[in-house]
Amino acid sequence: MFIFLSFCIFIQAEEKKVLTLSSAVIKLKENLNDYKKNVYSLKSARASYLDSRTSLYPSVDGTVPVTVKNNSKTIGTYIGTDYTINNSKLWVITPELSLSQYLPTGGTFRLSVRDALNITGTGSIDPESLKSELGGTDFKYQNTPGIGISLTQPVFFGDAYGAGKRTAENTFNIAKKTFLLNENTLAVNMLQEYFNLKFLKYSSMLIKSRLDGAKNNNRNIEKMFKLGRVTRLELLQTEAALKKAEIDLFDAEEQFANAKKDFLSKYGYDKDIAVGTKVENICDYSILRNKDDILNRAMGSNIGLLFARYNLNIVKDSLINTRYTASPVLNLAGNIDFSTTADSTADFNEAFKNSFNDNSSQVLSASIGLSAKLFDAGSLKEKINKAQNDIKANEYEVKSKRADIIKNLNTLFRKIEKSRKINKYSELNIQIAEFRYEKGKKDLELGRIAQNDLNKMSLELENAKLALISAKIETNMDYINILLLEGKNLIDLLNKKTGM
Repeated sequence: MFIFLSFCIFIQAEEKKVLTLSSAVIKLKENLNDYKKNVYSLKSARASYLDSRTSLYPSVDGTVPVTVKNNSKTIGTYIGTDYTINNSKLWVITPELSLSQYLPTGGTFRLSVRDALNITGTGSIDPESLKSELGGTDFKYQNTPGIGISLTQPVFFGDAYGAGKRTAENTFNIAKKTFLLNENTLAVNMLQEYFNLKFLKYSSMLIKSRLDGAKNNNRNIEKMFKLGRVTRLELLQTEAALKKAEIDLFDAEEQFANAKKDFLSKYGYDKDIAVGTKVENICDYSILRNKDDILNRAMGSNIGLLFARYNLNIVKDSLINTRYTASPVLNLAGNIDFSTTADSTADFNEAFKNSFNDNSSQVLSASIGLSAKLFDAGSLKEKINKAQNDIKANEYEVKSKRADIIKNLNTLFRKIEKSRKINKYSELNIQIAEFRYEKGKKDLELGRIAQNDLNKMSLELENAKLALISAKIETNMDYINILLLEGKNLIDLLNKKTGM
């Protein structure tokens, strides 16, 4: 029976997985709503970018409007005599197929093929029989096919075509870097929550150890008090230290339980997991030897700096577009139309072909025009002034971002260099605190120190251990911030770091 229970307990322990950084990254990508939202936002931006590029390609449009008109005419109005009512119906069909193309010069070329087909049907109504004969043989066709070419060209176009392409590309680049920025923010938040969970677990473990020590000390002091070797004050101090440890453990375990619950819920863990206390070392101290290389990479790929550059490019192109849209426009057009008329005895297809023979009428026309806005109350001037000011502002923004990169990188490098020394110092502090605590326990038995002194030594040891894990976490986050300065993809790097 004992073996069976032990086996069941072992199986249950095996089923409870341990929280790892690699699993946290996977859960972030699979279950975090903000991550999924970010992915679809990028897809939407890509669709908008591709849609904006469609204006650079030819567009084809077609229309087939149909108009129907009824006309009637009365012949013979004397009562008692024969008379007829002539009834006619006119169908007007004007199909058109057009192709438009935006030109590299900023103009628009349009080619259209059209037709104007008039079909007239006539007939008579006998008032005695009231029988309509419309739709018999009295039909006439008038066919007018034509071809038109037009060009609309701004006189001063600059590089409007290229500006439009660049604006679309820069806008999409901003969307891609926004996606990366959001993804990195989610990764940083996850890391902070992950390390905080480990810190709280470690803190609970240390307080639990302090509580166990306080219980042992309390038992020893009670025995010594009965033997008259310690004072009642020392006994009360021991009991107070025990109660303090119990309260601290209650608070620490509650904080850990709440943080764990929030973490598992946020990242979609469907089963409980065990949380270890070891903090993974993400920081690669070799970067301290490559400061210049990191600075050069940051100057080329820092997200904030790229935002500033993209926006600068956009406002430069907006100045080109402002001048382009205000430019006088040259309008050129040319048309050729063919026309013929045939009655119902002729084959309609043959009648259509006759539109282009020598017996048909042909009309060739051309036009040229120039349109310009003569007065805008200074609107163009102010738009140009705004664009020029925006350019200056964004140029200074680029300079400011470059200066921030240099400043922040120097700060982070100093912090990481200092953290190496702090880690070694914290490890020595732990050794010293452990030595003092163990010596203090012996001194307490010999009556050389009071219980309150030993309690302080216990807290010093606990704080020294917490200081070391805090320093390790801070070093990791400083290293992460350097990667952010370089514009790296944190999730990809964490996948490689954890061997995924």
